[in-house]
Amino acid sequence: MDDRSLMELLRHDPERGFCELTRLYSGLVCAVVRGKLAGVCPEADIEDCAAEAFSEFYRMSDSFDAQRGSIRALLAAIARRRAVNLYRKTIREKAIRSYSEADDRADDSPSPAENAEQAEERRTLLEEVKALGEPDREIIIRKYYLAESTKSIAKRLGMKPSAVDTRAHRAVLRLKNKLGGNDEN
Repeated sequence: MDDRSLMELLRHDPERGFCELTRLYSGLVCAVVRGKLAGVCPEADIEDCAAEAFSEFYRMSDSFDAQRGSIRALLAAIARRRAVNLYRKTIREKAIRSYSEADDRADDSPSPAENAEQAEERRTLLEEVKALGEPDREIIIRKYYLAESTKSIAKRLGMKPSAVDTRAHRAVLRLKNKLGGNDEN
């Protein structure tokens, strides 16, 4: 079924149209969502995210313009955006939860002297990261501080993902050397 026929079916028989839309594109939408969220979110959240992508497409189907793109492209873009938003939300919630759990373990809290030492170590590390130069500095910051995917970094910097991974690995080794790290960490 082509895009025009599917849009007509959605307009004249929304229930059948929606069933046909999900039948045709559920594999695509699930693959996009699962690709972003696998290992981060439970399967139920992944399925909900895919369902929400279809719902969003349906809500905006009246304004769909076949001249601007295909249903497939629009659904993939919606699914990708929703998955990235859920990924960020999940990571943020996990960070907050782990921070709260650390707060709950007040007896394990570092002393003010340990806090000062850790702050100095973080400052030194950040200075060394800044001294790496481009593109290594940006790769390290995006990969380890912002939790951005290798693929995303590669696209942003116009590099191959394997090159990003190699540069990140070598930069980490240089940082370990400069900061006196050992091979165990």
